[in-house]
Amino acid sequence: GRREDGGYDYDLYTYDLGSGEETRLTSTTAEESYGSWAPDGRVLVFSSDVDEQPGHSNLYVMESDGTLTQLTDGDWTDSYAYWTRDGSYIYFNSNRRGNGDIFRMRMNGSQCVRAN
Repeated sequence: GRREDGGYDYDLYTYDLGSGEETRLTSTTAEESYGSWAPDGRVLVFSSDVDEQPGHSNLYVMESDGTLTQLTDGDWTDSYAYWTRDGSYIYFNSNRRGNGDIFRMRMNGSQCVRAN
């Protein structure tokens, strides 16, 4: 739903096609969106405006045990994150340089560089 500050309250879920079971992964008042599973299926990267600043989002990873780690931190929009096939890098879109550019970083947030 829509928040008073103009942002959205979205959460991430998984859905098991076989059983029809739905599992909620996030439950904040922030907008958690654009989730992408690592190739091993154990780690999820997603975009969130957990600071509740509409138009500004950072990337987070969630481990299979629910541990959450913030990867990026700034007044920009990082989103549409996807893993490389071997799971060693995350590529994502960001407007941190004023335009929508593609960046690459390691799963721990290190070695963040513009990729295009």
